Formats: sequence, C-alpha cells, structure tokens
Amino acid sequence: AFEATLKTPEVSVTGGANARLAPKLTVGPVGGGGELGEAGVTTSAEATVLPSQELAFTLNPSAGITDVSLMSAELGGPSLDIHYADAEFHATNVLGPLNMRPYVKFTVTVAGRGSYLLTFYSAPTTLV
Repeated sequence: AFEATLKTPEVSVTGGANARLAPKLTVGPVGGGGELGEAGVTTSAEATVLPSQELAFTLNPSAGITDVSLMSAELGGPSLDIHYADAEFHATNVLGPLNMRPYVKFTVTVAGRGSYLLTFYSAPTTLV
C-alpha cells in the first residue's frame, strides 16, 4: 500500500444570459453615416461547487482500481457549465507503474422514463 495526495483547485459553476442589441443608424446621402454602440444586459451568477481541497488516501496494488470521489452535487436546469483544471497528484512509496484515469458520471432522470447513468472517461495517463 502507498499514500497518495490529490490537491484540487476551486470548482465553480457559472450560469447566465446575455441579451444584446447592436442597432445601426444610417443617415441620408448628404449627411454621412454612423453607428450606435452595442446595448444590452448581461446577467450571470457564479457558485462555488467544490472549494479547493487536499485529499489524502491509501492505494493498495492488490485492490486493483481505487475510486476517489472529488465532487458530488445535485444540479437542476436546462444547461450547466463546470470548469475543473490544475489538479495536482502526488504519490509516495510507489513501486512500478501508476495509472490515473479521470472520469465524470452523470445521472440523468427523465420524468416517466427513469434514470440513466452517463459516464465519460479521459485517456489513461501513466504517472510513474
């Protein structure tokens, strides 16, 4: 067995709407022309889904695959953007190759049809 540490950045969700209008104003052939600037309203909200954290866990080679959950949230609405980057992984006392394969699981519930589990995997990366 060996100890591993995963440091994560803050994960935030941004949702919002942009309503823009860019009117053009053209004056007759004698007076020249012109343009009005862009007008509109932008509304947005940002929520921190996962604060920056440090996770320490033990990995055991005989156990095969070890899942480490970084985030779990119940979110609603027609669309959602989640940005996650710059995680640091550190392992000590490792003998032999160590692979990491981040993935995301979504459970989608459709009224009258049940729940569906969608899993998206990244390419595996050999760390050691």
